Amino acid sequence: MFLSYDKAYRWPVHFAMLLPLLLLVLLTGSIYSFWGVEVRVPMAMHRLAYPGITALMDFFTDWGDKSLYAVYALLLAAACIRNDRPEILFYIRYALVALLFALLVTQLLKASFGMPRPDYSLPRDPFSFTNAYSSFPSGHTVSIIIAAMPLAFRIGKTWAFIAASLVIALVGYSRVWLGVHHPVDILAGMIVGSIGVWVVFRFRRPSRAAASSTE
Repeated sequence: MFLSYDKAYRWPVHFAMLLPLLLLVLLTGSIYSFWGVEVRVPMAMHRLAYPGITALMDFFTDWGDKSLYAVYALLLAAACIRNDRPEILFYIRYALVALLFALLVTQLLKASFGMPRPDYSLPRDPFSFTNAYSSFPSGHTVSIIIAAMPLAFRIGKTWAFIAASLVIALVGYSRVWLGVHHPVDILAGMIVGSIGVWVVFRFRRPSRAAASSTE
């Protein structure tokens, strides 16, 4: 059978990579609020008080996922040069899932909920398709999780898991720090992004050993 369920997905490692971002969001939400002016105002004060951190957050929010997409493109090109069919199929599958979740699932959720961004107020405005009412979930959080985690799992080294975890935390939390998302938006983005990563690894070509054991 060409497609089989991948039962070996390492969920403990997955959750460990999300832990830094989760702790940051939960800490912020517990100190201020998970939604609304109670978190928007202190974040605005922090941005003014710590311009160096704000510049760092600007960098990661703009280039965090895009830099990883460039890495994927290089890896795909290298796989094509080697004519490594399993690697090529993996990166094509990744690209399709990334596009599906970034351009379809996340945007559909944003439009359906119509939640206002921190600078705007209720009521909701579903299916208005305006940026002001597309806060939930965080698209950047979805994107960076789907970009960083499959790459870390593909590399399979401790340093890759640590680096992916830090990039996820910085990109995800930058959205709260910069005042464009509520903490609850990040939590929702973590859920949607995790589903996307699972879909990337949902089907795989079974190894020869596994295939022979079922015959």
